[in-house]
Amino acid sequence: MVPILSDNHDTQAVGSLRADGLAGTTSPSAYSPEAGFQEISVIELEERLATGQFSLLLDVRSQQEYDDGHITGAFNLPLDPDLSTAVRSGSLDDFRDQPVAVVCGSGMRSGQATVRLSKVYGFSNVTNVTGGMMAWAREGLPVKVHRQRGGSSCGCGSGGDCKSKQST
Repeated sequence: MVPILSDNHDTQAVGSLRADGLAGTTSPSAYSPEAGFQEISVIELEERLATGQFSLLLDVRSQQEYDDGHITGAFNLPLDPDLSTAVRSGSLDDFRDQPVAVVCGSGMRSGQATVRLSKVYGFSNVTNVTGGMMAWAREGLPVKVHRQRGGSSCGCGSGGDCKSKQST
């Protein structure tokens, strides 16, 4: 929106102009409920995962972030450029009409992915996880950690020297 000034060039806007040149109101943000943007809390996500209400939990963080700790059952597909590549190749076609939840570190990248999937790529039922993994961890919900290269599976970052949990 661009402000339209009155004829005497006051600094007070008396109307507005849309980018297409027509006066009126703005359309809702792609991130608004009015535009169909769906969000859930991590508590609701946990409940819905437990009852099988999502066909796919997509984690759009980097591989390293994912390996450092993720929700069990999440599929890692970093936002850029992997998400677009996977959609264009048809790898996610089975989920176009299925319920999909998207998570990241804080809810920002997953919000972008939610909009891309629903608005750009035509997925019909995509939900952003508010607060992402930070909110998940704050609630004390379970996190799965991938085995570190050094052999440690506890996630302490010791590179395999941790004695708290021995790998078998």
